[in-house]
Amino acid sequence: MAKNKIVYVLGAGFSAPLGIPVVRDFLTRAKDLYFGDREKYAHFSGVLEAIRALDSVKNYLHADLFDIEEVFSIIEMKRQLGSEEPDFARFIADVIIASTPSLPPPKPSAPWKLAPWGGVEIWRMYGSFGMALARIKLLGSPGAFPCELEHKDRRYDVISLNYDRALESPLDRLIQASQSLPPTLYYRPGGGRLEDVNTRTSIMKLHGDAVDGTVVPPTWDKSVKDNVREDWQRAYEILSLANHVRVLGYSFPQTDTYFRYFLKAALSRTEHLKTLDVLTLDPEGETKRRCESLFAFKFARFQSQRIEHYLSLAAEYEDLERTHNQIFA
Repeated sequence: MAKNKIVYVLGAGFSAPLGIPVVRDFLTRAKDLYFGDREKYAHFSGVLEAIRALDSVKNYLHADLFDIEEVFSIIEMKRQLGSEEPDFARFIADVIIASTPSLPPPKPSAPWKLAPWGGVEIWRMYGSFGMALARIKLLGSPGAFPCELEHKDRRYDVISLNYDRALESPLDRLIQASQSLPPTLYYRPGGGRLEDVNTRTSIMKLHGDAVDGTVVPPTWDKSVKDNVREDWQRAYEILSLANHVRVLGYSFPQTDTYFRYFLKAALSRTEHLKTLDVLTLDPEGETKRRCESLFAFKFARFQSQRIEHYLSLAAEYEDLERTHNQIFA
């Protein structure tokens, strides 16, 4: 039986339940960190000062100085024209790392489905989603967390626009907790073993990773950087072969034209796309309108929904197809 090739595209809304800031909350979170510990985050001062220096632009043009993409794009233009500007890649990485809660150690005294995640429900939800992607299942066994492969008729891959490790951390935990698992449950371009390319879920991070220092700042200059080129190439390959594309927590902002062109380039090669679904919280209907203007595909669907609902169903059903069908029925 041919495998269904399913690709998840994850935006900032996917990680928001962990407390990781989305675009509009990012600068507020950065200021909280800086004013809470000026010594530890002393290097934030240069970035925050550069942002304050932009305030005068509003005397002449409309500018949203709470939107980090707009702010950093202005600063990037100044930098490329010879102005000395601060390093906001490190700034972004530090905000993401400080805002990501630690995955607590296993808690054997907790109910067995919560035990690997330290008894914390939100991590169980992300862990369950990650396990479903990797096609493994947690089995109830005292003192251990063995897993088994299942659903071999499917292949899941992930294209992430986020800097965090909301998916990798739970999967790494399972590897540490069980002797029965392979040494990796997912493939990362530039970091995973090449023999895992065709057997494991790939996680491509188009904007880099806060932990390993490959952050690509969100600016108008989104040309593919060398440190994430393999991720983009792998993402292009798997997206062009997809049967189902599922977008979670991404609003297709007008400023992100680079990803739109990437999506168009990849999907221009696909020969058997069956569904294209978008789920994100959209109380004003703005994202839905953008999707309707972008997608001509008659099988495209949209749902305004909190990502927690999707993750909670995935944790309950332990099956992404049942979860997805429940929401998009």
